[in-house]
Amino acid sequence: MAKEDVEAVVPSSESTASWAQKEYEAWQRAVEERKATEAVYNEWLTEVDRLHDVPPLEEAVPVIRQLQGDLNRLYELLSVFREVPVRRWNPRWWLNRLLEWALGPLLKRQRAFNAVAVHLLNETLDYLADTTRRLRALLEAQVRYFQQVTPWIDVKVRELRAEQVHNVTYNVGRVLEHVRTWQRQTLPHVQPDFHKVERLAVELEALRQQIAGPSESPSPSVPPDYGRPLRPWDFPLARDFRYYVFEEIFRGPSPELKEKLRMYLPYFAEAPEPILDVGCGRGEFLEWMRSLGKDAYGLEVNAYEVQKLRAAGLRVVAEDALCHLRGLSPGSVGGVFCAQVVEHLLPEHVYELVVQLHRVMKPGAPLVIETLNPLSVYAFHRVYLIDPTHVYPVHPQTLVFFMRYAGFRDVTVHGITPVPDAVRLPPPGDDLPEDVRSYWTEVVRRLNEFLFDTVEYYVVGYRP
Repeated sequence: MAKEDVEAVVPSSESTASWAQKEYEAWQRAVEERKATEAVYNEWLTEVDRLHDVPPLEEAVPVIRQLQGDLNRLYELLSVFREVPVRRWNPRWWLNRLLEWALGPLLKRQRAFNAVAVHLLNETLDYLADTTRRLRALLEAQVRYFQQVTPWIDVKVRELRAEQVHNVTYNVGRVLEHVRTWQRQTLPHVQPDFHKVERLAVELEALRQQIAGPSESPSPSVPPDYGRPLRPWDFPLARDFRYYVFEEIFRGPSPELKEKLRMYLPYFAEAPEPILDVGCGRGEFLEWMRSLGKDAYGLEVNAYEVQKLRAAGLRVVAEDALCHLRGLSPGSVGGVFCAQVVEHLLPEHVYELVVQLHRVMKPGAPLVIETLNPLSVYAFHRVYLIDPTHVYPVHPQTLVFFMRYAGFRDVTVHGITPVPDAVRLPPPGDDLPEDVRSYWTEVVRRLNEFLFDTVEYYVVGYRP
C-alpha cells in the first residue's frame, strides 16, 4: 500500500486506534440521527392518517341543511300583509291600506335584504360543502402518496446502510493491510535487536548470580527429572528474572495488580496471624499486609523475585509450598492467600495443598484461592494458554469440592474481572422484527455467557 493511500484512510497525525474510535462515534451519531428522523417521520405519517378522516359537511353538522331549509321558508316572516277583499266599507281594508302606505317601503327593503342574506348563506354553505369534498380528495391523495413513498424510502435507507457497512469494511480492510505491511517491513529489523537485548540480559543476570554467589533456591542449571510429573518451577523460565518480566508484560504492572488485590483486605482485617501468601510473586499482597500492620510472610520459588522481596524488607521463604506446609505443625498459620497458583499444579497437588492448609491453619482463619476461570472460553484462550508454566485449569466447583471435603466451611465462589463490553457480542439491532430480535437476543446472551464469563474467580472458605 502506498503512503498516500494510507494517509487517505488514516490521518498521519492520529493513531489508528483514535481514528477507529472517531469513526465509530460518527457512526453512532448517524444512527441516533436516523432514529430521531424516523420518529418524526412516523409521527407525521400518523397525523396524516388521522386528518384523512374528514367527514362531509352534512355528516359533520347534520342540522345545517335543516336550518337552511327553515331559513328559506321563513325569510319573508315580516311580510304580515295579506290580500283583503276589496270592500271599501270594510274598516280592515282601510287599515291595511294605511299600513301599506306607511310601512310598505320599509317592509319592501326588509324583504329584499332577507332574500340577499338567505342567498348568501345558501352560496356559502354550498361553497363549504364543495371545499370539504375537495379537501377530502386532497387528503386521500396525500395518504396514497405516503403509502407509495414509504416503501421507496425504506429501500433507500437499506441501500444507504449497506453502503455504510461497505465503506466501513473497506476502510478497516485498508487499515489492516497497512498494519500488515508495517509488520512485514518493520519486524524483520526489530526482532534481531530484541533477541540481542534478551541475550545480553540473560548474560548480565548470569554474571550477577556468579558475583552474588550460590542461592538457597535450586540452581537453574540443574535439569528437571522428566521421569516424574513436571512441576512449574522445574521449567527454567519460572525460576529466574525472566518470569518477573513475563508477569510485568502479561499480568500487568505491579501497582495495577496491587490495587486489584485491595478487594481481599476485608477477609484478612481480623484474621489470625501469621498471614501466609502462597506463591507471593512480586509481593503485592505482602505489601498490603505490611500496611495493615499484619504479621505475614510469603512462599516463592523464583529466586529473582525472592531476592527483590527480601531487599524490600518483606519476609519470604524460598521453598516449595507443599514441602513447607508438610513441615509445619497444626495451628501454626493464620489466614492464607493463594492467587494464581493452583493452575500451575496437577489436580492431586491442588487437593493435597488444600488438605495441608486445613491442617496447619488456626480456627476461624480464612482461605482465599484465586485462579483463572476455565468456564470462560475467552479467558482460557487469551490468558491461560499464554503462560507456559500453567499445568491444569481448575473448575470452580472442583475447587469448592476440594475445600469442603478437606473440612472448610462457608465455602463460596465469586467471579471477578469481567470481560470488557467491547469484546462481548453486541445485541441485535432494533430494526429486526420483534420475534426475530427476541430469538437472537437469547442466542447472543447464551453465547456471551459461554464465551465471555469472568476471566478469573476466587473461592473463600473458613477453617472451623
